[in-house]
Amino acid sequence: MNTYHLISNYNYDPQPLVDLLEGEYAIYDQSDQFNLSENLINFRFFFKTKHTGHNLSDYFYYIINNFNKLPERIAFLKGNIVGRHIDKDDFIKRLQLPGCVSLYSDKKTYHPKIQLFRFIAQQIAPGVFLEINNNWYCKTRSKGKYHPTFNDLFQKLFSYTPPKYIPFIPGACFIATRDKILQWDIEIYKHLYHITTYEFFPVEAYHVERMIMYLFFFNMI
Repeated sequence: MNTYHLISNYNYDPQPLVDLLEGEYAIYDQSDQFNLSENLINFRFFFKTKHTGHNLSDYFYYIINNFNKLPERIAFLKGNIVGRHIDKDDFIKRLQLPGCVSLYSDKKTYHPKIQLFRFIAQQIAPGVFLEINNNWYCKTRSKGKYHPTFNDLFQKLFSYTPPKYIPFIPGACFIATRDKILQWDIEIYKHLYHITTYEFFPVEAYHVERMIMYLFFFNMI
């Protein structure tokens, strides 16, 4: 299957991941304390990018700069995805699946998380994690400059009432098709890049991670 691979990397050797891939790839590297091999650094599609604390910025940077020449199918990956977000065997199998594909798999999260008799979160299907929409992560982050809550950003992007429970892909590693990416205007991606890079790891990046399936999997228009 013809898939282009975009690897967002930080202080990690992505070579073992590269060795698993079939097809073209690019490495967007945010590393500041890791010595990569000369072969990787000298690779023609190796680029140094802004260290933002997350991988989403590299995804949007790539989309913006290649908007009119996107490959038909793109795997958005982190350099440490295998072993961190998915095991090797599941990763290889998922790469062969058609369409938009989640690249998350954690067997432990199939068991629901309950607090005070309330459902909090659970992986409800392979690669799909369902979490209550309560902005729990905002409590330990600075207030978002542009979109303080998940609902603020959701209502700006989509013409629907925000969900009570959010289906998302922890780690934000996935495969998206060109038609799904192009259903949104480039200005949307410029906005998403800005709100996830105006400071180091802003709370908006947490919101956007939880909107990946709405942006690239669901028909929201």
